[in-house]
Amino acid sequence: LQVNIMPNDTISLKCVPFFHSVWVRLNIAAFVLVVLAVLSSAYLLNDVIFPKISQSLATITQDSIRNMNSEISLKLKRAETLSQTLAQTAAVLPLDIEQQKPVFLAQLALPDEHGFIAGGGIWPEPYALDPNKERASVFWGRDANNELIFYDDYNDPQGTGYHNEEWYVPATQLKANETYWSQAYVDPYTLEPMIT
Repeated sequence: LQVNIMPNDTISLKCVPFFHSVWVRLNIAAFVLVVLAVLSSAYLLNDVIFPKISQSLATITQDSIRNMNSEISLKLKRAETLSQTLAQTAAVLPLDIEQQKPVFLAQLALPDEHGFIAGGGIWPEPYALDPNKERASVFWGRDANNELIFYDDYNDPQGTGYHNEEWYVPATQLKANETYWSQAYVDPYTLEPMIT
């Protein structure tokens, strides 16, 4: 509807076609602008922003995985070196457990490894240290205060014996200076999750 005011104070009303109305045209223009904004936002998100974010996340993830693998490899190498040191020490020390204990404890009590080394020791072959004693392990595990505590539980004659453990049996088949890593398990005496 168009309203015209004539000079002689008469009002003339004239019908304007619906689509020629300013109000309708403003609404249509606003709707078109909203649709264009939504479409351009969708395009930017799907084709520009998300691919860049995905690429950045993939790069960060790959770098993190590489760093973790490197750190784990370094720690495993240090644990491997420590285990070989314990084995070589056991080979040259007198066959007296009480003389061996302080030496092994000193090797295990490395200050930088208390968060990674949950325990350790040696588990000799049956009757190797004493012809009357099948089990003669020397083992320390960390307590709640992260201190190394001696555990004699693996030597309990009523127990199943360490010679049948998953981590012990494959190790008997290794060549000199080879390393075997056990499956993850919870030590039955320290209750610490570990691999051996």
